[in-house]
Amino acid sequence: MRLIEDYVDNCGGGSESLGNNYFLVVTPDYDAPDPRELNDNLAKMLAFHGRYVLGDKNLPLDSDDYTGWEDVLKNGIEEAFGGVIALPLYLYDHSGLTMSTKPFACGWDSGQVGWIFVTKEDALYEAPEGVGIYDWARGMMIGEVKEYDEYLRGEVYEVLIIKRTVCKECNGTDDEIVQSLTGVYPSGLEYAKQELKELEGI
Repeated sequence: MRLIEDYVDNCGGGSESLGNNYFLVVTPDYDAPDPRELNDNLAKMLAFHGRYVLGDKNLPLDSDDYTGWEDVLKNGIEEAFGGVIALPLYLYDHSGLTMSTKPFACGWDSGQVGWIFVTKEDALYEAPEGVGIYDWARGMMIGEVKEYDEYLRGEVYEVLIIKRTVCKECNGTDDEIVQSLTGVYPSGLEYAKQELKELEGI
């Protein structure tokens, strides 16, 4: 079975030779889990949208109970969770979804859809000593939104090492996956590649 060509031609992946009939393949992970459900996130992400289910799914707030986003923050989030540090969430919906804590240039296909927030109590507990909790919390939340944005845009990958065996008689090939990692985000791609190569002794 020619897995390498299948991943590249049919799954939108890319490959590189590692020598000795080993190949490294990076392909989109179409089954990547939602990081808001999988990860132990410190911040909470509240988002409302008419067509998409976004953010954390278990927050006890309903958009119909509020008159606007400031009302959601003041009379919803702060009433339910106490003092918080919050950033707005903006969604751009055009041939795919992308999310940011800053407004998008195109106001026609984008707008605010919610808030990401952390309680001040959690920020005080988690922030490193000597670091301002507001700056630390904002940086942490921007990082969580960046990861969720990559998930929404399909920028999560599967990394595989495939060994190809060539038949000496017929010159046919057979591919075997010998190492793999799923759910790899862009920031972790190089680490994942190196880890798999070390596991296989390449």
